[in-house]
Amino acid sequence: MTSLISLNGSQKAQWQHAQFTQNNIIVSPAFTLQSTEKTASSNAINQSCFSNRISNIDPLEMKALYNQLKTDSDAQLDAFNTTNKYLQPFDYIENNINRIADYPIEVKIEPDEINTAILYNSLGINFLDVKRIEMRMDLFELAKGDVKKKETMGLIRKDQANALNKQIQGHMESLLDQKQALLDRKSITDSEEALFKQLRLSQTV
Repeated sequence: MTSLISLNGSQKAQWQHAQFTQNNIIVSPAFTLQSTEKTASSNAINQSCFSNRISNIDPLEMKALYNQLKTDSDAQLDAFNTTNKYLQPFDYIENNINRIADYPIEVKIEPDEINTAILYNSLGINFLDVKRIEMRMDLFELAKGDVKKKETMGLIRKDQANALNKQIQGHMESLLDQKQALLDRKSITDSEEALFKQLRLSQTV
């Protein structure tokens, strides 16, 4: 089944321009959501089709997570610097970018996301996987802001800032492609049961 949801060319072009200048679900007969919102209306689906954002992520929580990752990656870089190399701001930011790319982000459905998760589940799309990608993209956006701040403060050179932004751009484009693949039902991941379980619990509360 191919989802009707996609990021159109105009949306993708707009996103890419802004950057340069964050398991799919197969509905089983044994799993039926007891909810009046189970069947998504055509208006809700059409609205989702033209929405760049699917999940509802708290910016303050993302900032806190980013700061935690940054602290951890800085400490890791210092700990593994066995040759006592002189580490510059560029080295710390680059290491943080790599940390964001590899960090195993844990996601859950918030109360205000339940109906959205049900909508995407009805289309065979795993909401948790999409949210995980959007969270990682948010972290890269924060890293991009860090790069700009360090360049403005004169802590990194312009060529270094460009190199770091190029790395971030590459990660962001890859994540955008992964998100589109999920919306197009082109990839299968292992998060189905986790989403089923959380949705079941939300329906019994």
